[in-house]
Amino acid sequence: ARLYPREPPALYPREPPPADPPPPSPAVVKQVVALQRFEQYLREGSLKLTPQRRRIFDRVFATHDHFSAERLYDWLRDEEGPGVSRATVYRTLDMLEKGGFIQSLELGRGELVYEHVLGHSHHDHMVCVVCGRIQEFREPAIEELQLELTEKRGFLLTGHLHRLMGVCRSCAAKLTREGRLEEVIAEHRH
Repeated sequence: ARLYPREPPALYPREPPPADPPPPSPAVVKQVVALQRFEQYLREGSLKLTPQRRRIFDRVFATHDHFSAERLYDWLRDEEGPGVSRATVYRTLDMLEKGGFIQSLELGRGELVYEHVLGHSHHDHMVCVVCGRIQEFREPAIEELQLELTEKRGFLLTGHLHRLMGVCRSCAAKLTREGRLEEVIAEHRH
């Protein structure tokens, strides 16, 4: 006679084998590839991926908003992680821009804002001169016209940055109510 009977399946069900983890999202894959490219870019310049540079890189690629160097510095200061100086933020942003990982955009207010470009499709920007709001847009007709113009002139286009400066709908409504819209537009006309 057995002292320990067999375990009936109903009382002791076997756990199914662990499922394979889901594949990483395309955004995660792009960030990993971007990090590998950044490390290679640094090595080519005889530089290392320090914990501070890694932290800046991770934070830059964690946001899909436009951000200034000061805003990035504030985020890093308020979050857990290795300490990062303001100078390191500016130097690393410069490296990331020179390496083609981010682009800067001048808003006409003396401060650059940045956005990461790896894994993002091309787009242009409309910038409100009053509140600084940035609206991204894609317009196939503009893209086609640029190609036609460059082709006619024998110019080999490698890229472009298109920034439209103006007054957003919200600010225009407010300035109209205040009777100041024409004054503000004249102030900012180039």
